[in-house]
Amino acid sequence: MRYEMTHDLNDIIDYYKEIKKKFGRKYWNYDPYTITMASGLFREMNSSFKNDDNKARKLLRQTPPTKIRVAAIRFPVSCGINFSNALVEQVQKQIEEKTGISNIHSVPNVTTALRPFAPNHYWYIDDVFIVHETTDGKRYTFFQAEILCSWHRGDDYLSTIPLVWIKCFYPDHPEKEVDFWDENERISFEICKGPPDSFPAITELPEYIQQNIEMTKNSPLLPLNPAIKIALAYRYEKWTYDRTEAWIDELKEFFEKVSSMPPRRTRRVSKK
Repeated sequence: MRYEMTHDLNDIIDYYKEIKKKFGRKYWNYDPYTITMASGLFREMNSSFKNDDNKARKLLRQTPPTKIRVAAIRFPVSCGINFSNALVEQVQKQIEEKTGISNIHSVPNVTTALRPFAPNHYWYIDDVFIVHETTDGKRYTFFQAEILCSWHRGDDYLSTIPLVWIKCFYPDHPEKEVDFWDENERISFEICKGPPDSFPAITELPEYIQQNIEMTKNSPLLPLNPAIKIALAYRYEKWTYDRTEAWIDELKEFFEKVSSMPPRRTRRVSKK
C-alpha cells in the first residue's frame, strides 16, 4: 500500500483540523512536540493554530520529557494516541537495548524524536511506504520511521536522522490488519533489520519515484550545492534498503560526539 503526498496547503490544514475534531480534549494527550510540528506550520494563518503552537511550546518548556518525543501527526498518514504511546514505549526500549544508551530521552541538550510514516525522508521524494505481510497467521504492517536526534547548546549544533523499518501487529487478534487510529487494541512493535521481503528493489519502484530521487540530485529548487543534494538522495536509498542496522552505530557515534563536547565557557564578570 502506498500513500502519495499532496502538496495542497488547504488539504493539509483540513487534515490538521480533522484530527483536532476527532480527539477533542484528548488532542492534548499527544506529545506537545507533535503539536508544535503541526500548528507551527500555520500559526500565522489562523489564531487557533497560533494558540495551539504557543500552548505546546509552553508545555515543552515547563515539562521535562518522560520519553522520547513522537511526531504522531503527519500528512497524509497519522496515528492515534493508543498507537503513538505504544509505539514510543516499545521502540524506545529497543533503541536503548540495541545502542546501550539508557534513558535516551533525558540526555542534556538533546531532543530525540520518533517520526512514524516518514514521508519524503529528504525533500522532494514524496512517498511513504506501508507494506503488509502475513506470516504464520500474523498480519504484520511494516512502515518507515525516522529517529531524529538533535543537540543544541548556544550556537553549537549536531544532528542525525537515521531511518528504520518497524513492524507491528495485534497480539490479541493477529489475523487483523493494524488500524493506526484504533484506540482499543493492544499493539506490538519491533524494529526490523531491514525492509520486508516483499518490498521492491529501487529499480522496481514506480518510475516517478525513481525520477524524484534523480530530481533531488539535480533540482535547482533545493538551496543546496550539487554534492549535498546527491548525498541526500543516496542516503535515502541507503537507509531504505539497509540490512546491516547501521542506524545503531549512527546513534552511538552521535551520542559519543555529544558527550565529548567541551563544557561551555562561562563569561567572567569583572569586579570593580
